[in-house]
Amino acid sequence: MYILECHCKKVKIQINTKDVLEDYTRCDCSFCIKRGAVMGVILIENLKILSGENNLSLYKFGKNQAKHYFCSSCGIYTHHRSFTSPNKYCINLGCIDKVDCFKLKTIPIFDGKKI
Repeated sequence: MYILECHCKKVKIQINTKDVLEDYTRCDCSFCIKRGAVMGVILIENLKILSGENNLSLYKFGKNQAKHYFCSSCGIYTHHRSFTSPNKYCINLGCIDKVDCFKLKTIPIFDGKKI
């Protein structure tokens, strides 16, 4: 289990999986390339919002299928619902204190430009 928090800590999310580093990626779509986050990929049932749900804002673009959530106070992207894998969330690994994204040697790139 991991706890994911935005910068101001108003949004707190529990991640119920043994290792968030089993499946992670970056995306090169027009939105993600600017965001720059390393994203862990988890099943929907492994994410539980503990607090701050009312602080989450939603951003959709393009075909408006993916739902990107961010804290309306500090602006930090916390997670999004994948439209290519609707049974999964992508989470911002940078929001988990126990994960050091700078230690990841190879980060796979999801080809979001083609979608």
